[in-house]
Amino acid sequence: MTITAAFVSLSGGQGKTTSLVLTAAELAQRGYSVLVIDLDLQADATVAIAPEAEGSGIAGVLLGKSLLAEAIRPTDLENVSILPATRHLEQIPVWLSGKGAPAFLLAQRLELSSQTFDIVLIDTPANKSLIHAAAIGAANAVICPVEASSKGIGAWERTQELLDELREERATQAELLAVIPCRARRVGANLVRRCALALELLSEELGEIRVAPVWESEEVANAAANGRLPDTVIIEPYRQVVDRLLSTGQ
Repeated sequence: MTITAAFVSLSGGQGKTTSLVLTAAELAQRGYSVLVIDLDLQADATVAIAPEAEGSGIAGVLLGKSLLAEAIRPTDLENVSILPATRHLEQIPVWLSGKGAPAFLLAQRLELSSQTFDIVLIDTPANKSLIHAAAIGAANAVICPVEASSKGIGAWERTQELLDELREERATQAELLAVIPCRARRVGANLVRRCALALELLSEELGEIRVAPVWESEEVANAAANGRLPDTVIIEPYRQVVDRLLSTGQ
């Protein structure tokens, strides 16, 4: 069974694309074939791992202008392919609004991907739109990266509310698999107070759903921008996410 995970965080600057790229890199390093779907008009995932990608991308597949196999492009990561974001994505929210069941459309378009890829990872926009319904509707799991701050707490709460709404409407069976506290900061050996409070609250509310924090560093940021895992830093949170993703397929 192909595992499909939507990376969703309803606020900007939460580390969503960084988390997706490094999760894809960890999966690829373990030998799994990965398809990244970039549904974010900012196209950060596309720029990071497939800057030369051309074509109509995922928008063309959704609009019925391209076949899935024709739109998939290689990336700079071995074992990772992408349905890139293009300017045509601007049309998708309006197009979805004219459809009776937007939450099921992406899943229908991706049916053939199960024959080719072990894992599908979907990047989504920061602002809530029908794109999120399509992404979560196609997913088995939702991964929610959040900044280790009060802003991040709000992003998680809005994401959980959206997921609950879609589940109540029976538009998805996906569950929140992991919340990744990103950009956690410390001075010396001590956590910055706002980060400590956010991590404590996330632990109280989520228990084991909250994985280990990602410490803010240039190495992590550069690794995501270049589509690779850091050479000298163990990214334990993403290893935890990968372990959980793989366990959902067992």
